[in-house]
Amino acid sequence: MITRWNAARLVRLLGWGAVGLSLGVGACLSDDEGDLTEPPDASHCPAETPDYCGSVCVDTQTDLSHCGACGAACVPGSQGVEVACDAGTCKVTECEPTFADCDGLAENGCEVDTTRSAAHCGTCGNACSTQCLAGECNDVVEVSAGAQFTCAVRKSGSVWCWGDNTWENLGAGESLLPGENLSPVKVKLDADAEHVAVNQNNDRKHACAVLKDGGLVCWGANGNGQIGLGDTKLTAVPAPVGLADVAAVAPGGRHTCAITQSLKLYCWGNNFDGQVGTGDGMPDHWTPQEVKTSAQQVVSGRKHSCARFLNASVQCWGSNALGQVGNGSATETYPTPVPISFSGGFSLLSSGLDHTCAVDSGKILCWGSNAQGQVGLAPGMPVLTPNELGVTEMSELALGTQSSVALGRSGIWGWGDNTSGQLGLGNTGPVSTPTPTLAGLGKVAQLAMGLDHACALMASGALLCWGNNDAGQLGVGNKTSSTQPVAVAFPPEGI
Repeated sequence: MITRWNAARLVRLLGWGAVGLSLGVGACLSDDEGDLTEPPDASHCPAETPDYCGSVCVDTQTDLSHCGACGAACVPGSQGVEVACDAGTCKVTECEPTFADCDGLAENGCEVDTTRSAAHCGTCGNACSTQCLAGECNDVVEVSAGAQFTCAVRKSGSVWCWGDNTWENLGAGESLLPGENLSPVKVKLDADAEHVAVNQNNDRKHACAVLKDGGLVCWGANGNGQIGLGDTKLTAVPAPVGLADVAAVAPGGRHTCAITQSLKLYCWGNNFDGQVGTGDGMPDHWTPQEVKTSAQQVVSGRKHSCARFLNASVQCWGSNALGQVGNGSATETYPTPVPISFSGGFSLLSSGLDHTCAVDSGKILCWGSNAQGQVGLAPGMPVLTPNELGVTEMSELALGTQSSVALGRSGIWGWGDNTSGQLGLGNTGPVSTPTPTLAGLGKVAQLAMGLDHACALMASGALLCWGNNDAGQLGVGNKTSSTQPVAVAFPPEGI
């Protein structure tokens, strides 16, 4: 006879199912008086398997068939290699290469391909603004705005341009017809690019890119040899310029300047106003000409250029009809570089069409044309010497045709022409002194200004543009202008 004590002992040793079988199907325990007893519960289970599910003592904190609750089985999804019950929750412990379980739900396994997911690129939570390519964010790393067109470099080293293509200045080849291209198109490069720069001259447009191997290529209008190829033929795709180890390039109106890694300054193209800087009186130079050494930065406007040197001094040359040279004189041209009238040391330069600004210890100074207040004074006569604007802690400058913007610790400031809303103030009213703009935009990595539009490269890798969009220069797929930033729509590449 199986007594109650013996049955309980069997339950502890074998579990309720085993006892049931030993007594026969449908058997029940009874005490000596024949009373029915209840099946065992968790109180009969040992410490290592403290929970009771059906007829088995289990640990619902670790059991794959009863994870967190009886019957809650952990079943891996199609990409799951291994799952586990961890603290009562089903978790994926191993995924196939390049896949990840980013939502923490074992039932759909390793649901993310980290080589493509813009939300989880390379690893869970690493979000991209434009595209995830081979596990890395292929976002924008540099932008340059010109006269009705814009170009940008993506992390992959590809260059994309959009907007007006009258002079084949988008660099996508003859298959891309001259006219307006409302969305970014890929420039036909044979190698990866490090930098891109475009000019602001509305009647001739060209662009250049510095390659990661130090090479330099240019494309677009070339009537004065500004592409640097030794001829004056328009170039629809990037062509190599005869310079090596290039560090920076600055396309001007119809001329171009560049600095090599050894700090040698070269210029070429139209020299009618001395903007090539050689002082030889030649009207054009179709190939690069060495101008100076020890140059750290160069910027070019329509008919002038300025360079910053190792000692932090600035020299300018070319047309001075609007005070672009900044040395206080009214002499119309300077065929070789001359120092500006300022004794401080500059850390940054930027040039518009006919004006220039520089940063000295966080303070901004501007000179040149002031027809629209672009040097920070009420619109009027040209300003022949650097004018201090009264803003401090500035770290980034971008000058357009007749507009200026700067980035500092306190945010973005804008001044000058605003007829197309290019200052981002939400209106088209004139601004002759630096005015805070684009409040709440977020962390900005770089600013760029063109003829009458502007762009901000965000720290996130997103590219936002605003202002005139009559030729698609905002890159949003239409021709609707905007006084507020709109996101450039980049197509995916490499897939």
